[in-house]
Amino acid sequence: MEEKTIFELLDIGDIENSKLKLWAGKIKVDVKKLASSKSSFDVEGSSATAGVRGTIFNLANTPNETSGECIEGVILVTVLATGQQLRVKEGEKFRITKDGKIMEGPPPIEKEEENKQGSNLNLND
Repeated sequence: MEEKTIFELLDIGDIENSKLKLWAGKIKVDVKKLASSKSSFDVEGSSATAGVRGTIFNLANTPNETSGECIEGVILVTVLATGQQLRVKEGEKFRITKDGKIMEGPPPIEKEEENKQGSNLNLND
């Protein structure tokens, strides 16, 4: 975690689902394998939410942009302004503006693929 990083733990209602809000700064997150396939751990920035399972990644946030890099595993990134999703794999980066522009990263997941797999896309692909 960098100096002047501000975050808030939003939801830890049960052991299976947790949510962290990164208000400003940069953090490195190391999420161990989750309890079940229904478990979730989400980190929300100003422009995007990163959903992870057994993943190590960096996430940075400013009022105008959310960016990150997947170090190990896969991140499912949801663009808050548009609802588009990106599957960011190990070694890939992403950068999304507050108005939903994808400035860097893999292409959005096509709706056909999302519909085939349901709303919980496989993070292990």
